Amino acid sequence: MNIKELFTMKRTERVFPVLNVLTFAGVIFALTLGAAWYWWALSFIVYALTMGFGVSATYHRLLAHKSYSTNRFLRNLGIFFGGIGGTGSAFAWVAVHRTHHRFSDKPGDPHDARVIPIWRQVTLAYGFDWKKFTVRDLASDKFVIFQHEWYFLILIAWAALLLAISPMLFLFGFIVPVWFQIWATSSSLILEHKFGYRSYETNDKAMNNWFNALTVWGEGWHNNHHHNPRNAKFGEKWWEVDLGYLFVKLVRH
Repeated sequence: MNIKELFTMKRTERVFPVLNVLTFAGVIFALTLGAAWYWWALSFIVYALTMGFGVSATYHRLLAHKSYSTNRFLRNLGIFFGGIGGTGSAFAWVAVHRTHHRFSDKPGDPHDARVIPIWRQVTLAYGFDWKKFTVRDLASDKFVIFQHEWYFLILIAWAALLLAISPMLFLFGFIVPVWFQIWATSSSLILEHKFGYRSYETNDKAMNNWFNALTVWGEGWHNNHHHNPRNAKFGEKWWEVDLGYLFVKLVRH
């Protein structure tokens, strides 16, 4: 086995439960430290960049649905931040998400909470047998493919860099936000199709959930999103706060 085979996305289905456990233990340790408020503020800022800018604005609204456009630098920067959040490569994320829309709440839905335990939801991006046509537009993008093929090596290198600079930076700039992103992402895949309200009659059980919308940067306005996937703004009513759309407004052109 060479180094590339060791870190390729094809061999990572078992890594996510381990990452989840390790980061959870790190969060418990962080809570015992009595750390100053600014360390927790750092965790929030990193989570905003990884989940808000990286996953919600870039992976989801830009790459998966092409609901707005931006320049290549900001696009790739968003892909980088989405990756270091610990929930997978852009290529895998988009493949799973597009398949979810195609088979939402039906056989073949990779996010079907009726048959898939919550702790395995995120790992599907790595064991999932997607068809290439779902991501054919990304298959020739060298930056996207590089991030996909070397995903965990990039994640480990980023964590090692933060640890080398400062153990506290590693703990609050990596461990805490990664655990929260894994937890929030896993939870959202169930909340968004089981609890909340519906503004539109869609051909699935997608719900709008305010709690989920706050924790995952507007992703919780899921019924709105399934009604019109190409709309970059998920929150439609004045009180449907869509924090992820703030990043869209900052980077779109």
